[in-house]
Formats: sequence, C-alpha cells, structure tokens
Amino acid sequence: VEQVKAGESRESTLIADVAAVAPDAPVDPRKVQVMLADTRDESFSDPAWVYELKLDGYRLLAARHGGDALLLTRNGNDYTRVFPEVARAIKALPFDNFIIDGEVVVMDANGLPSFSKLQKRGRLTNDLEVRRAAVELPATYMAFDLLALGDSDVRAQPLVQRKTWLQRMLPAIGPVR
Repeated sequence: VEQVKAGESRESTLIADVAAVAPDAPVDPRKVQVMLADTRDESFSDPAWVYELKLDGYRLLAARHGGDALLLTRNGNDYTRVFPEVARAIKALPFDNFIIDGEVVVMDANGLPSFSKLQKRGRLTNDLEVRRAAVELPATYMAFDLLALGDSDVRAQPLVQRKTWLQRMLPAIGPVR
C-alpha cells in the first residue's frame, strides 16, 4: 500500500535500479549488434561462463520505443509484421523504452522448438496468412539478454546482472519469456 501511495511500481523500481548503475545513454535498436556464438574445436567447462541452450530459432532484437514494438533480425531486417503476436506482447510490456536480445521459436506438438515450423512462419508475407499462422503456429520470443532499459545502456553491466533485470521485467509465461 505504501508503494502504491508513493507512486512506486515494480516497473519504476526496476528502472530506478538500472539507472543507478548504468549510464544515461539512450540506445538506438537499429544500431545494436547482437552477441554471436563463438566456436571452439574442443568442449570446455568454465564457472565464469554462462551457457545457453541452442533453441534453433531466429535471432531477433525486440525493442519498444514510444509505445511502438520493433522486431529486428541480426541483419537489421524488420520482422515486426512477420510475428505480430510477439510484437503485441512486446508492446504490452509495462516499460516505455527497452531493447532485448533473444530468439523467436515456434513449438511443435511436444512443446519443443521446431525450425521447420519457424521457417514456414518466417516465409509468409501475406497479412492474412501471417494472422492465420499467428494462431495456428504461434511464435514465442525467448529473451536472454537485456541491452537497454529506459534511458540506460546496460550492455557494459555483467551478463548475470542483465539477466536478473530481464527476469524481473518479463512474465514467466506467454509469447515473451
């Protein structure tokens, strides 16, 4: 009750936490380079590294600025119209400005990412077919890095911290996880 009375919310608390340690430097999503995987000849284990599952999806930056959602491929192509259900979920998040790095996937009947189903979705260009596919083959955006929040560029912060903020920012279920 005291937080509501003071005008505090989960969102404002997170933005304040980020702003306290990250520089005030708005980030243009069209100028962000995604972090790419690095190959090695031999496997290794290192407690200082963070390991991610390979999801077999399309790498996308998800951004929201001024109320509009934007989905960009790592080559800078706009996929907002290709995955409208993901764009709607990004737009519905209670933050005005942010950039997230992740992958969009389409699940099979067993709940596992299916690259062939994703390719089917990714090739559609007709708006009616895209809307139908959004229902029949819904996409899920699996976020794994927070690059900017509010007016703060968080890329210089430790990855584990950015993941913690991202977890506080996103719902546990739905088209954006």
